[in-house]
Amino acid sequence: MRSAGVGVAEFSRTAADQLGHVVAGVPATVTELLSGDHPAGPADLTEHLPVVRHIIDLRAGRRLGDGGLPAVAARIEELVAEGRGSEGLTAAAPPGPQPSSCSRRSSAEVTGSLHTKPSHT
Repeated sequence: MRSAGVGVAEFSRTAADQLGHVVAGVPATVTELLSGDHPAGPADLTEHLPVVRHIIDLRAGRRLGDGGLPAVAARIEELVAEGRGSEGLTAAAPPGPQPSSCSRRSSAEVTGSLHTKPSHT
């Protein structure tokens, strides 16, 4: 940070603001994921895609790697091709189980499914 001309105290304030924004947004994000409604926030998928691609280019060859962003870019590309470019970034998340379906399964069913080999039909 110092070599970039940013003081530790200044960085910590900026980081706290940004991380606070992320934490504050968790309930809305969960609602979007569970409802399947993915409104665009400050940007839609067509606007996020070039940013994600730019970050991939910036991270190429770096020690920390790309963080899985090529898969995110590919998913956003699929959604845009499906005509969903006006949606928000949560649309790129894979669908998960709904709480009601999880609560109906017993622990034995869940444990048993962990030991069952998937069928390839």
